[in-house]
Amino acid sequence: MRFLIFCCLGLLLAACNGLSGQTQPSRASARAQEQPTIEGTTWAWSEGRSVQFLTGGRVRFSNYAYGGYWQQHGDSVMFDQNGVMLFDVVIAGNVMSGTWRKLKGDDTRSTFPTYLRKTD
Repeated sequence: MRFLIFCCLGLLLAACNGLSGQTQPSRASARAQEQPTIEGTTWAWSEGRSVQFLTGGRVRFSNYAYGGYWQQHGDSVMFDQNGVMLFDVVIAGNVMSGTWRKLKGDDTRSTFPTYLRKTD
């Protein structure tokens, strides 16, 4: 019985190693490679507030003394406002849309829609 288990495990590992050696990128990794970085860009909400995505993964908000950090994976971007709010958005051309939620205080589980346009 042990021999059979080891044989099946060996076949499974060999199949996984064969898959990891594929030469064609997956659709998700190809899309991630095509999406340009948001570093150095500014995006604005409809009410006039904006956020700049600075080098080193930092953000600067136009009407707050707060900063924060951003991270991009393909067309997905997450950024925070000084550890108080977290934004989780997807880029589609010159638009970011997604949700935000509080990280501190009351009601940290509720999410709210957000929508930004690229200004530069």
